[in-house]
Amino acid sequence: MKKKLMAIAAMTVLSFTSFAAANLSVEQRETFIESLVQFMQEALDMSPLQRDKFKPLYRDYLMNIHSNHYLLETGNKKEMTKEQVMHVIRSRLDFNRNLIDAQEKVVEKLSEFMTPEQLVDFMKTETRIIEKIRKTRKLRAENRK
Repeated sequence: MKKKLMAIAAMTVLSFTSFAAANLSVEQRETFIESLVQFMQEALDMSPLQRDKFKPLYRDYLMNIHSNHYLLETGNKKEMTKEQVMHVIRSRLDFNRNLIDAQEKVVEKLSEFMTPEQLVDFMKTETRIIEKIRKTRKLRAENRK
């Protein structure tokens, strides 16, 4: 069971990176979000009541992250002026602030009905997903050079 969950987690992380990095249709995004919500519910071993409360909170959280992802600006640092570099840095800092804000809000709401162990597992999984997104973005940026 543990191996199966880890395999699903790996596929989910890979899928989430394409969700965050690609322009998906509304239908594709909805399908992906539903599968990610279901994965998290199973991975966190939630009761039916917890599942009902979790789903709308996590959906909103994912949509918030997805919408903020497109605020990130990039550029070729060798061709950018100091002002352009500062603009890119500020956009990344804003993105990180928005991400932390979203995480704080969702964890606060989740803490009302999840166990401490579930909260820890939730944040571990989210951290892995976000780290995978960052690595994927970095690789794509390097491949574009």
